[in-house]
Amino acid sequence: MSKGGAYSRIGHQERPEFRGGIGSYNPQSDFSNAILSACAFSRFKSCKVIEFLDLMAAAGKVGKEIIEPHAKKTGKNVKISFNDVREEPLLKATDDPERRIACDVKEIADHTSLVFDIVLARYVIKDIPKEQQRKVFEEIKDILMVDAWLRGRLIVADMYTSLASQKAVNLVHSKKQEFAGRKPENEGVCHIPTLAKWKNYALGTDFSSARVTKRTINPVDTQKGWQGQFGKISPEDEARIISELNKVIASACEQWPSFAREYNVRVSRESGVITNVKLDFPIMVMVAEASGKLL
Repeated sequence: MSKGGAYSRIGHQERPEFRGGIGSYNPQSDFSNAILSACAFSRFKSCKVIEFLDLMAAAGKVGKEIIEPHAKKTGKNVKISFNDVREEPLLKATDDPERRIACDVKEIADHTSLVFDIVLARYVIKDIPKEQQRKVFEEIKDILMVDAWLRGRLIVADMYTSLASQKAVNLVHSKKQEFAGRKPENEGVCHIPTLAKWKNYALGTDFSSARVTKRTINPVDTQKGWQGQFGKISPEDEARIISELNKVIASACEQWPSFAREYNVRVSRESGVITNVKLDFPIMVMVAEASGKLL
């Protein structure tokens, strides 16, 4: 996604409606708990400070609602930095200018002098065009700590797909992003990798290991779950967009039957007209450790 994918209708990701309809955004969800477990803060018991970076954080919901409360509860001294392509939302995340890193994620190493123990990419990399995704792993590798005792870790929390359903889900997700204001001619199109490809990105950029620690689903009811995701538009325009996306999903099921099965797509109709769609998006948490010699 060019320049971090700053859609033309910027700001809608911070609205409560955007996050309220997506179960995996809930700080108490299994997905959020899996992210927290992947951090493995107990590994850093000898560290006075644990440096944490939240990529494409917007207003810093992960850091402020998941990481900070856990750190306070466990007595860990976690210093959180926040990245986004825009400076404006980062002002809500932190008052510390050193910890506001406003840049494209593909250029993160050139925009911070900090070195991190943990870097989190939640719902980030899939939104970057396929040919640029490897670059994100290369950049993150360059800002991860490797000392005599510990390797820094990248946590990827994102969607994945099978090869059989990849074209279908990329079509659906890219159409949804276009309705949210993404300009494919400038920002490219999203690409949701397979599990094997996620691991390949890490191992192919010299991370020492890559393992998936959690696989689950994110259930979506398009009529309810996608409200608030298309910017500040009228309810009528929002209903029209969701209706168009429902048609895209139904058409994808006809063209790629594997997509209908894998994503458990349920299409509701009244008098032949689609009224709602429910589907389950596969999501995962992967931990990739930096390479380096330990004592």
